[in-house]
Amino acid sequence: LLAVTTRQGAVAQSRAYVKHIYVPFEFGSPEDRDRALQLTADVRQRIVSGDLEFEEAARLYSSEEGSADRGGHLGWTLRDEFADGKAKEFVWNGPIGELSAVLESRGGFHLIFVEKRELSAQDEYERDLHRRVIQDVSETPAN
Repeated sequence: LLAVTTRQGAVAQSRAYVKHIYVPFEFGSPEDRDRALQLTADVRQRIVSGDLEFEEAARLYSSEEGSADRGGHLGWTLRDEFADGKAKEFVWNGPIGELSAVLESRGGFHLIFVEKRELSAQDEYERDLHRRVIQDVSETPAN
């Protein structure tokens, strides 16, 4: 039997506080895709080098309706609110406080910054169980 213990104040649903920049491209146009990729990579480099703050970059370059004017702040998002696989993967498994690499979705490129992440008791348990399984496998000597 497995026992599940929860920490005091655990959230009911996992959530993350996310900032996001989205640069779209015309689907089916390799030239427009290349333009959007280059722009997103340049913006990322300027943020990483300190030449441009994330919030200002979002205001200038993001096409994300509703968040661009707020400096890319999406606010608290729930696990099911991120549809794109790579973006969702970064939000829930990437490092907190670090800018993502350029992430591509079907219609554009994304830069994501996770400020905070709060996991539900169930998600904490599953993450801990996964870590223990990986640790056990890596510590098992090969025959």
